[in-house]
Amino acid sequence: MKKVKIFIHNIVVMKLKKNPLIDLLITNNFVSNNDLEIYHKGTRDIKEINVLLDTNSGSLILENCIEDLKNYYDENKIYSSNKDETLVNNSLINTEPLEDDIRRVEMFSKILNDKKILDFGCGKGGFLRKIKEDEISNNIFGLELNKKNREKINQLGINCYETIDENLYEFDFIFLNHVFEHLENPITILENLFKILKNDGHLIIEIPHGNDFLIKNSEIVSFKNFTFWSEHICLYTKPLMKKILSHLKIKNYQISFFQRYCMNNHFYWFKEGKPGGNKKYNIFNDSIDKSYKKNLINTEKSDTMFIVIGQNYSEISKLIKL
Repeated sequence: MKKVKIFIHNIVVMKLKKNPLIDLLITNNFVSNNDLEIYHKGTRDIKEINVLLDTNSGSLILENCIEDLKNYYDENKIYSSNKDETLVNNSLINTEPLEDDIRRVEMFSKILNDKKILDFGCGKGGFLRKIKEDEISNNIFGLELNKKNREKINQLGINCYETIDENLYEFDFIFLNHVFEHLENPITILENLFKILKNDGHLIIEIPHGNDFLIKNSEIVSFKNFTFWSEHICLYTKPLMKKILSHLKIKNYQISFFQRYCMNNHFYWFKEGKPGGNKKYNIFNDSIDKSYKKNLINTEKSDTMFIVIGQNYSEISKLIKL
């Protein structure tokens, strides 16, 4: 088995394995092996991992992934650091996930009042902390693999667990905020989550979109080198998600699109080949930016995709707007 080096504060040697998601997708006839071709060589942290394109659905799937992902997430110091950082080309760069947590709470606050909520893969707990701080609900729970994150979240008075246990049941809402793309076994995970969801409850998934304009249409190699990541084992598209939901016999759902990053950010990528244009540039005003984002959403080329599952999926999906 090939070994590669990943620099995460300290040098850690990781083993790679064939991405088990590929076998799962092929076994269930979601994708065909004949439809998989190499789209890009290397991820931002591991150059030995190829990114495969499913030419039928347009989804992007890693050929290999880290062998022991559970231990990787548990021990990963980036996730439990006080700083918001991520690894790119063996260098740490600042990120601001709190902005997304605030946006999510603002987006769904009117339906979360006093509801029982689970944030699956809650990270540092920003989404749950914001719900608690805004006094929207105190009946909130987290599920997180990273030990230090769990300890910190529990210290804040929010119940956070490593795995589903007897205390996790009958949820009104279960959120997977940029978690689904990390999962090796998404079908089993969804089946288990439906068991602890109320009959009239809702599951809301937010994921990076495999048909992101900058990935599929821009031909900016530096962006592909930046955005493909060993942790994101699949960037899903609408056709593949529909196959998975059909397999699970889910009929009450809606897939929606959302654009997180602004036109200034995109322009900076085209001009400089780097991230950060949303802070370094102020060329396009809010009106132009909103029109640009709406066009990406309407053409289904946005950077983000939502899947709302549950009886009231249509009304909840209306909340997903700029």
